[in-house]
Amino acid sequence: MSIWDDYKTSVRTRINVKQDRLLLTERQWKLKHYIKIDDKCGRYLWVNASCPNQELYLWDEEVRKMTDEELTAYRTKEKGKRVARQKAFLQQQKVKKEEELLQLRREITQDIVKALLKTLLQLKILIQA
Repeated sequence: MSIWDDYKTSVRTRINVKQDRLLLTERQWKLKHYIKIDDKCGRYLWVNASCPNQELYLWDEEVRKMTDEELTAYRTKEKGKRVARQKAFLQQQKVKKEEELLQLRREITQDIVKALLKTLLQLKILIQA
């Protein structure tokens, strides 16, 4: 009998986990530096009743401690993700600032043109008078 027999597609909130057992997502296990034993471990379950996606849930007996090589690879991968997110954020900020500067330049240019047109109109009235 598998530990998953009672949880075919149940919503996460309906799973009663015994106090001596631990049921976490694959990502939560990785954050604790554990990795699944093999690809057949775990079960995809709904995170909650209104969530549109499923996550891979693993029991504590379906994971093992990461080796030093796996831990190094995991940390490198996570660092790469953080760096990529930071670069994307900085790029968005740069684009936003450039758009704001361009808008400010347009407004200033329009104000200058309006002032020049007003001055030219006043000069034209003075010359005709």
